[in-house]
Amino acid sequence: MIVNNDLIYCKFCRCFQQLISLQNGGHLKIRKADIDDAKIIHKLSWQLGYSPSLEIVKSNIEMMLTLSDYDLVVAIDESNQVIGWMSLAIRHRIEDIPFLQVAALVTDESVRGKGAGKLLMNYAANSAQKRHLSFVGLHSSNLRAEAHAFYEHLGYSKTKESFFFRKDLNCGRKDEQVES
Repeated sequence: MIVNNDLIYCKFCRCFQQLISLQNGGHLKIRKADIDDAKIIHKLSWQLGYSPSLEIVKSNIEMMLTLSDYDLVVAIDESNQVIGWMSLAIRHRIEDIPFLQVAALVTDESVRGKGAGKLLMNYAANSAQKRHLSFVGLHSSNLRAEAHAFYEHLGYSKTKESFFFRKDLNCGRKDEQVES
């Protein structure tokens, strides 16, 4: 096992394990997502307020698993059930240094406040450090006050408020698109 801040990497099960135990004695773990996780990632996406089809989720997972600047992980409980997921992307911009963006993060509503979100965000910070990136950033809807409090509790600060604009072009992928 390799210890890194709050996480232990287990070479045997190829996942990160949180050092903080759950009340029942179990541990939360993180592992790389795979195509077999598509159904639960799909279900949890709905809890986040997105409504992609299962086919879109499967297609996106397959594509993301091939990208070197992208990371898709799941949080699992002591019974190996997926209870959350997170996608990360290295962002390169002209006006700033490269950083790690939390593109999406969701934990099952039934386990919020139990440490899965913190574990996922710790994974993001460790991943950024390992890649020599200076910071982790994310966008969060102005409607998600609880999420904002969670991020601030972890040491993140709001740096600006902005809008996301979108223009549908009706080309490329034929499947339905999700609101951003």
